Amino acid sequence: MAVLDEVGLFSAEYSGPPPPAMIQAYEDIQEGLGVSLLNTTIENAKHIRMLEHEELRARVSEAKTGQFMAFGVAVTGLFCSVYLGVNEEPWLGAVIGGGTLVGIVAAFLKREGAVRRTEPLPKGPPEPAREEVDGDG
Repeated sequence: MAVLDEVGLFSAEYSGPPPPAMIQAYEDIQEGLGVSLLNTTIENAKHIRMLEHEELRARVSEAKTGQFMAFGVAVTGLFCSVYLGVNEEPWLGAVIGGGTLVGIVAAFLKREGAVRRTEPLPKGPPEPAREEVDGDG
C-alpha cells in the first residue's frame, strides 16, 4: 500500500471573465457549465457596477442634505442675531451672529484645507536640522 507524503492546494483568482481554457474545461465536464460560468461572471460584474453607482448616488445625496441643513442653521442664526440686534439686545445679537459666522468660515476653511492637502502628512516628529561644521575654524 502506498502512503501519500504530500498534499497540495491550488487556488486561482481572476479579474474579469475566466480564461478560455477554464471555460472549456468546465464544458468538458458538463455541457453548458462553461457558458453558465461565463454568464454568472457577466451578471456579477453588472451587479457590482450597479451597487457602486447606488453608493455614489447615496454619498452625493448625503452631502447635499448636509449642505442644505447647514445653510438652514446658518440663516436661522443670522436672522436671530439681526432680530436681537434690532430689539434692544445688540450684545446678544452680536454674539449669536459672530458665532454663526465664525462657524461658517471655520467649516469652509476646514473643508478647503482637506481638499488642498494632496501629500500625506509625515509620520513621527520631524528630524532635527544638522549644523554644518566649517573646517576653517
